[in-house]
Amino acid sequence: MSQMYKGLKNTKPGNFCPLSLLMLWLIFSVFLNSPNINAYPAQAINVANSVIFSAVFAEINIFMVISIILILAVVVLIGFFFHQRTLSKALEQKNKELDIQIKEREKAEAARAQEQQLLKTLVDNLPDFICIKDTQGRFIFSNSAHSWFLGCNSSDSLIGKKITDFIPMEYASVFENDDKQVLQTGQPLICQERLAIDNLGQKRWLSWTVIAIKNEKQQIDSLLCVGQDITARKKADDALRESEKRYRTLIATLPQRIFYKDVNSVFISVNPAFAADLNLTPQEIVGKTDFDFFPKELAEKYIADDRRIILQKKTETIEEINISCGKKRIVEVVKTPVIEEDGTVSGILGIFTDITERKIAEAKLRAFTTKLEKSNRELQDFAYIASHDLQEPLRKIVVFGERLRNRCIDKLTDDEKFYLDRMHEAGRRMQTLINDLLTFSRVTTQAHPFVPINLKNVIREVLIDLEMRIEQTKGKIEVGDMPVIEADQLQIRQLFQNLIGNSLKFHKLDVPPVINITSRILSSAQLNKPGDTEWCEIIVKDNGIGFDPKYAERVFQMFFRLHNRTTYEGTGMGLAICKKIVERHNGEISAESTPGVGTTFRILLPVKQERDEGENTQ
Repeated sequence: MSQMYKGLKNTKPGNFCPLSLLMLWLIFSVFLNSPNINAYPAQAINVANSVIFSAVFAEINIFMVISIILILAVVVLIGFFFHQRTLSKALEQKNKELDIQIKEREKAEAARAQEQQLLKTLVDNLPDFICIKDTQGRFIFSNSAHSWFLGCNSSDSLIGKKITDFIPMEYASVFENDDKQVLQTGQPLICQERLAIDNLGQKRWLSWTVIAIKNEKQQIDSLLCVGQDITARKKADDALRESEKRYRTLIATLPQRIFYKDVNSVFISVNPAFAADLNLTPQEIVGKTDFDFFPKELAEKYIADDRRIILQKKTETIEEINISCGKKRIVEVVKTPVIEEDGTVSGILGIFTDITERKIAEAKLRAFTTKLEKSNRELQDFAYIASHDLQEPLRKIVVFGERLRNRCIDKLTDDEKFYLDRMHEAGRRMQTLINDLLTFSRVTTQAHPFVPINLKNVIREVLIDLEMRIEQTKGKIEVGDMPVIEADQLQIRQLFQNLIGNSLKFHKLDVPPVINITSRILSSAQLNKPGDTEWCEIIVKDNGIGFDPKYAERVFQMFFRLHNRTTYEGTGMGLAICKKIVERHNGEISAESTPGVGTTFRILLPVKQERDEGENTQ
């Protein structure tokens, strides 16, 4: 710069323009090389001061100095222009950044407001009771559930009030004491059971939590209270405790021996009856195994049973020998694995009953049944033989009575003829009775295996046999659809012959008998019977004289008659035979009747019979 001043001092006026350009170039070089554009005006002024100072003291041409100052002024203006432009761009950038920050802040505030609204909506619609109190116990917030519980239509009506304004002091004081404790200790009270009165005046159990809310200085300025109605759970817990109490009482008083073991066959609990068998208390048995109480071979068997049941996860009923007070006995043990939700077995529950006396009684009953069956067979054989052996002498009485009457009819007096007729009639009735007895005994002694039979064909054969009686009474037989069932064909034929013959015999005077026979297939469920057996229901309905309903069961007894022999003949065995046939087919028969209207017989027979060895060999 000093060299430049020396040059200016020796410059002549005619050399101004080249020198001016040189000075302009030097000034722009200074500006362009400056790292800070904001320093342009100051740099220009410093150069101008240097030039003026040099001109004054170095006696530079004044015209040249003015030119230089003008040039510097232009440069200052140009620098100021660039400076303002730079400031404008910086300000524009700052404004853009500020706009972005404002928008982000507005967006954050909107999101915060939405979160607050969602939180308020959530808290306000929770079924739990939520409120905030100040340190004086006044409500400063309450959700809808809490407001409703205290009988307020809106949360605003609670603000500034205390709990004593809504529920009796005897209940409110408990909540106030909770608040005081939290305010004093700063420690929360979690899930405390408290009793309160709701807006309907009903007592409700609450699970009540109180938490202190602290400010920035870690001072408590409010309390958050959260409550949940646990009345239903409380009642359920009380019911469960009562049930457990009844269960323990039941277990303690049951005569059955009850025990519970873990998976290692260690006794966890036993009832007093189990302990009494060992002359011990339940506490003396818990924690021990079968090896501590029973002989080795028995203990090994018991534990092997336990392991098998745990492995198979199935209940077993076992009859085994047990020792009680040194005496052997027979017990029936039911062992059940205790299976958890994840499918693992956590232990075994066992119940066993002393069945020694029952087994002895069963043995006696079997022996008695065997004797009874033998006696019944002998009785049936005797009835059959006796009836069969009576046939011959009775036939002779009837035959010789008829011969005597035919040969000596002219020689007999009227009384003798009457006696002879009575004898003949008595013999004939005796023959009928013996035949009925034979038929009754043959139901079991001469039974045939069950085979599929068509009931309609059987009824058709019966109607052919009764054709003469049907014509005599001008009767009408209506037969509906009939199924195929498994039965003894001869006995089923006897059944229908007795029922239809009964209806033809007991018809009303001057009224032709009408007999209607129908059937349908019913399931066990429709009949309220166990199992899945199909049943054939047969209805035989007539328009006969009927009988008093009080005799509906007695009519099936042997020799039971509702009418004397002069009005209606018979031995009183027909319906008894029907009942025995139906029972032999594992069925049922019943009668419904109305005097002067008619009688309806209802027969239930299995469509398919259960097979057994005895039935197949008959």
